[in-house]
Amino acid sequence: MIPMYDELIKRLRECTAEQNGEKTLWHQAADAIEDLDNRLNLHRQGKIRHWIPVTERLPLGNNLVFAVANGEVVIAIYGNYKWADAKTYAEFYPTHWMPLPEPPKEET
Repeated sequence: MIPMYDELIKRLRECTAEQNGEKTLWHQAADAIEDLDNRLNLHRQGKIRHWIPVTERLPLGNNLVFAVANGEVVIAIYGNYKWADAKTYAEFYPTHWMPLPEPPKEET
């Protein structure tokens, strides 16, 4: 977990106790931040493999990803608010993307 998020979650949870057995807005915010941080960590590790709509979320800066545009899958890069085909550098407008998998480990 990112230390800044860890501290924020801790403080949000300390702000208020549950009220009438229900989570307060502060607890819900802490849960949402914790869930987002966990998802980001799984994505960074390449453990989540599904197509992500570009309307839902964009890749973290300048990483190679798979992207779908016009029914075609390409390796792409997203940076400076633009998408580009990693092979031709041509700008395009995908509908979905997903992280590339980790390369295989070399056997020794």
